[in-house]
Amino acid sequence: MEMKDNILETFKLKVINLIKNNLHGNIIDNIEAERLGETIDRKLIHDTTVMLNDMKCYEETLEKFLLKRTTTFYKEEAAKLTEHQSVTKYLEIVKRRLDEEMDRVECYLMSSTAQSLEKIVRVEMITTYLNFILENSKEGFIPLIRENDVNHLEMMFHLVNHDESHLKKMIERYQAHILETGKKYIMLEDNLKNPISFIDGLLSLKKKFDIITSKSFKNKQGFVKAMNNGFTGFSDGSLQKSIAEYLSLYLDTAMKMENKDDEFEPTLKRALSIFKYLQDKDVFENYYKNHLSQRLIQSSNRSNPNFVHEKKFVDLLQKECGHNFVSKLDGMFNDLKLSALSMENFHKSDAYKKNVEEQGMTFNVQVLTSSFWPAYPISKTIFPAPMVDATKAFEAYYDSKHPRRSIMWQKNLGDGVILARFPLSKHEIFVSTQQMTILSLFNSNNSLTLEDILNQTNMNLKQAKIALMLLFLGKHKILKKEPSTKKLDKKDVFSWNASFKSTEPFIKFSSVSSKDGKDGSNESSKPASLESLIIGSFKNHKKIIYKDLVVQMKKDMGKDFPGKEEVKRIVESFIEKEYLVRDEDNRRNLIWTG
Repeated sequence: MEMKDNILETFKLKVINLIKNNLHGNIIDNIEAERLGETIDRKLIHDTTVMLNDMKCYEETLEKFLLKRTTTFYKEEAAKLTEHQSVTKYLEIVKRRLDEEMDRVECYLMSSTAQSLEKIVRVEMITTYLNFILENSKEGFIPLIRENDVNHLEMMFHLVNHDESHLKKMIERYQAHILETGKKYIMLEDNLKNPISFIDGLLSLKKKFDIITSKSFKNKQGFVKAMNNGFTGFSDGSLQKSIAEYLSLYLDTAMKMENKDDEFEPTLKRALSIFKYLQDKDVFENYYKNHLSQRLIQSSNRSNPNFVHEKKFVDLLQKECGHNFVSKLDGMFNDLKLSALSMENFHKSDAYKKNVEEQGMTFNVQVLTSSFWPAYPISKTIFPAPMVDATKAFEAYYDSKHPRRSIMWQKNLGDGVILARFPLSKHEIFVSTQQMTILSLFNSNNSLTLEDILNQTNMNLKQAKIALMLLFLGKHKILKKEPSTKKLDKKDVFSWNASFKSTEPFIKFSSVSSKDGKDGSNESSKPASLESLIIGSFKNHKKIIYKDLVVQMKKDMGKDFPGKEEVKRIVESFIEKEYLVRDEDNRRNLIWTG
């Protein structure tokens, strides 16, 4: 072994030192020729570098000269390319150069050279021209995002991923761009005209940046955080207060769809991704509780109601915000379950048979716990006699089972089916309870003025208008009005439309819950307004005396004010959720912490 070392050392001194200038010059000339596209004898270079490495003179004889010439080569190439090439083409060339250098190491250079070659290419072609890559107005970082160019963004990410300072610049620009894009979207008036389209657009933005973050930036933590910070900055509800309401309306529309395919559950999860960014989640909960209550009441009137998807979304909310956040929503589902059992037993009772079945009717009731459901305005509508008998029969039955509870009828929430016989056709007509009450008057009256209807039903003018409009103005005009105008006056005369004819055996008029968002007069939306008004007052003042809050709510809501007991219930629920606390120095003061 010692003799071999001596022979190699002698060869190195006598031969290599004499020819090393020509040797490294020839090798490097060949490498540069290959960089320029020429074909070279790779095996010869490989054998030479292996020999130099065996003789322990690879670094001093070849590598240091190679690295110097490589630096000059890429410095000059980068300068020329950035003058004439587009950013995307430049990125492709840089990637190719890195791959080629690693291939040379694999084929004929020593592995110890790999890191140095890679660093030279990155410094000369990336670091030196980082502004060219990121800031180019046509094909820089932001234009590539706008064009959704996932592949070139991924290439850019891999090329700068070696340097945290480079990544930081990309991350800062990414967050700023998302924030700017989102702000423009949510503040554009045209986008706000349709709540469903608005949320669809917001979800499209989220999907776009989710794909870029995952595919282009490999879900690297800095980019994930930048995306979330960007979305929080414009979709938390502080800049555009309609987001919480629109999101609830979006879910309301989705839940009402008859056919829910395999894509429905992912839709719920996408909606939840927007919910997560909301700062005041309690505002969304108020809207969602109101919309949910209408859906549940409407659905529970059908045979075999299915609340699977409704419960799934509540479960998602619970995972995100905890049980307290959804406790009232869970209470709604439980009420309907208990109501179904209660009605099953009531239908078997003698009172039901006598007061309902023998009158040719069916009668179903949902018993709603007031602390779980929105505070609906109390209607003083006078039901038709058969309905009065049915309600009294149920009250007696319920009192026998639950003597410590009291029932208050929400007469503006129900709906039902009546059989209508016209001279030319016969139909089953699906109507709201208010419409049913009005139509029943025409069993004993050929015509009635609006004033007569108000007096006999005890409805207020707004309730009567909502109930009447579709009966004489809609597709199925089962009532006639004189004069024949859209405007309503107490002297207007309504009569049964004896000439009405339709080929449809079943006719459905809009129920109370389906009016939401169309004419702004849906009374069942007012409870959420009370809660929203209370929240708004605390947002503005932070600390309010309870008595002053009641006075302010009464002033704000006028005749729609549901009463101080309802204010008390809402305040207590907010205290339970820890949105409100009582002032330790003065218990009459309420302090907002939500």
